[in-house]
Amino acid sequence: MRVRIFSAPRLHEALALVGRELGPEAVILDRKKSVDPAGREIWEVHAALDEQPQQAPARSGGGGAAGRYGGALGAGRDVEREGARRDRPEAEWLAASVRRLERLVDGLERHEAEELRLALEDPEERAAFDRLLAKGVAPGFAAELAADFARGAPVGKELMCWSRKLDPTKGRVTLIFTGPAGGGKTTLAAKLATHYSLKGVRVALFSTDAERMGGSDLFRSYAEVLGAPFALLRGPEDLPRAMEQAASAQLVLVDNPGLSPRSGGAARRIRPIWNGFGDGRRVMVLPANLDEADGAALLARAGALGVTHLAFTKLDESRRCGKVINWAVPSRLRLCYCTFGTDVPGQMGWLSPKSMTRLLAG
Repeated sequence: MRVRIFSAPRLHEALALVGRELGPEAVILDRKKSVDPAGREIWEVHAALDEQPQQAPARSGGGGAAGRYGGALGAGRDVEREGARRDRPEAEWLAASVRRLERLVDGLERHEAEELRLALEDPEERAAFDRLLAKGVAPGFAAELAADFARGAPVGKELMCWSRKLDPTKGRVTLIFTGPAGGGKTTLAAKLATHYSLKGVRVALFSTDAERMGGSDLFRSYAEVLGAPFALLRGPEDLPRAMEQAASAQLVLVDNPGLSPRSGGAARRIRPIWNGFGDGRRVMVLPANLDEADGAALLARAGALGVTHLAFTKLDESRRCGKVINWAVPSRLRLCYCTFGTDVPGQMGWLSPKSMTRLLAG
């Protein structure tokens, strides 16, 4: 087991370091404010990663783990490494290590939440902190949002990244949607296509879902209803003709097959097509009813896919919508659209600090 410390001036910056260096499998053990050698306030985040060794190391004489703090500000620092016993099979060692880590994390999370709660002197802020925890917001983020949430002020202005609203009338906009299967990508694209068509914006609909039987049929149907150009993109070679067909389009919407947290096959096939769109905005669409760990695993792949924006769907299908905060903060992706129903083109909105406050208060 490997434990490292990450430090940065702000909590979300330290958490972002954890995500970049340890990946989605990392477990946050502790967060605390500290002071660097120059006397500046910083956040320190302790994170663990249970690594599978090449071979089980020998039993140490002390029977425990030891480490020494070191390294520069902002960098991860090795603290300890536990070994497996020689007489224990590797699978058994891994299972025992995971159980031990789960017990440790469970206790630390409860301890962390109570410490953060007690650090809030205002009773209204404590009550706001408790409400955010009940919504599923992680304790560290809940503590940062509590003051604004208690006053009913817009939350997360600095904690999260926000996108400017898109205006296709001022220049062509291309939106490329990716995310898990059944996550609402096609519905979100259809809502946008209908919404902007009704405003007189010329739209074009493309799909890369060419390998699944009937995978593009629904999106094609929306295009037919709207009288919009449609193209099925099997590879980059199909893109020039499709773009010629949609030469006058002000808004191009690209639907894609579902992305799996485990398999990267679909992503490898469609990435060359995406690259053909140049500066198109790549939007990760995560449904609010998705398992939080699965969502984090998908976001861990966002960088490799060149994802720039984050949208949330099915906000009406989760009672613990605070998980979207836990996804948004470490991802550093720009928040854009959200949906809370299947009506087309209704039940859609733009994510902003104000709308996030209403979501958490609901």
